Amino acid sequence: MRSTNTFANRCLLALLVLIPAFSVGCAHNPAGAEAATTWKSPFFFITMTDPQLGFFTENADTAKETELLEKAIAHANRLKPAFVVMTGDLIHKPGDDAQRREFLRITATLDRTIPLHLLAGNHDLGNVPTRPSIDYYRQHFGPDHYSFDIGGCHFVALNTTLMHSPGKAMQQEAEQWTWLTTDLEQSATKHPTQTILFQHHPTFLKNADEPNDYHTVPAPRRAELLQLCRQYNIAAVFAGHLHRCNAVSYRKMQVFAAGPVGKPLGKDPSGLTIVKVYPDRVDYEYHSLDAVPASVTFD
Repeated sequence: MRSTNTFANRCLLALLVLIPAFSVGCAHNPAGAEAATTWKSPFFFITMTDPQLGFFTENADTAKETELLEKAIAHANRLKPAFVVMTGDLIHKPGDDAQRREFLRITATLDRTIPLHLLAGNHDLGNVPTRPSIDYYRQHFGPDHYSFDIGGCHFVALNTTLMHSPGKAMQQEAEQWTWLTTDLEQSATKHPTQTILFQHHPTFLKNADEPNDYHTVPAPRRAELLQLCRQYNIAAVFAGHLHRCNAVSYRKMQVFAAGPVGKPLGKDPSGLTIVKVYPDRVDYEYHSLDAVPASVTFD
């Protein structure tokens, strides 16, 4: 079953009604369902990752993260992408209601014509997710895995924290794998122009057979995931988690972990990624929040 994690939270906050974000009654698709599964022309979307409210001061406040996330949302409002996706670590302390409320307050300012898709990271669920932590995320942020179609392309959002450390939520991990294989199989019958995955953890950092690492999808699950990527011709994977940029490839598939909206842990500044989708390729470029272009152009 597909679920579209759009900007329901923003609409619901405006109504001062608190219901789960997977209710998508506020979703806006001006082109309609037919256009979602039909290629018409190149388009772009924006990925953001690791706003991680509370990280700069280790949960004392969220002032710096608020400043940066507000700046990122303002850029999205100006550029008008097909959608915005945030690939996890929305907050720093799992289950922190104050951080959650501030994150939702800021993202509620995203233009309501721009769908917002959220992913769960290890700081949203805990390094080892549990059924209660997953339930909390689903209640307040939306589904932890889902897919959607836009512009004739298929997009899949995964809970890689569950793949990384499934020990306390084995049932939920098995359910996600069953869902993923079914989703990709069903999508293939529609012949999407491009299929793109969103993850918190990058699939790997340097090569597909590297050893297990805190930062990546573990080797056994990585092999299964890459097999699906080969089978269903995945064009690109966009991730986060590293708080710096890391770009690799697997056959023809690009794997890009972006720098953070929030606190950097490397040379790459706080920023966002503009992704252009063409019928024959997917191009992307990471931009500092202080150097986002005035407009997006296509070849």
